Amino acid sequence: MESIFQSGDGGSLPVILAAHEAGEVLGTVALRPYFGEEPMEHTPWVRQFFVFPRYRGHGIDRALGRAIEAEARRLGHAHLFAATNRIERLLVRRGWEPFHVVDHEGRPMAWLRKPISR
Repeated sequence: MESIFQSGDGGSLPVILAAHEAGEVLGTVALRPYFGEEPMEHTPWVRQFFVFPRYRGHGIDRALGRAIEAEARRLGHAHLFAATNRIERLLVRRGWEPFHVVDHEGRPMAWLRKPISR
């Protein structure tokens, strides 16, 4: 992986990171102030975390995760938040803690938080 590209003004949310190599995007992750469109008590939320299938299994997801955590710390946040109805077990293995479950389109969706303070 060549590097991680960042968009935005560098001082506020949202932030979008992309892992790329030789001009090709390998994966992305975003940090948003809330999960949906409405302001919330919990912030910031990790969204659009995706690695293209042919690049999976090479640590790109971990590199993007470390990069978004570092950016959130730089912005002064002590926790990250995420919501999922598919990868809760993976996130728990990576240090995330479930704290709430909501109904999302008839399916349970776990809300998780991860402490990131130094």
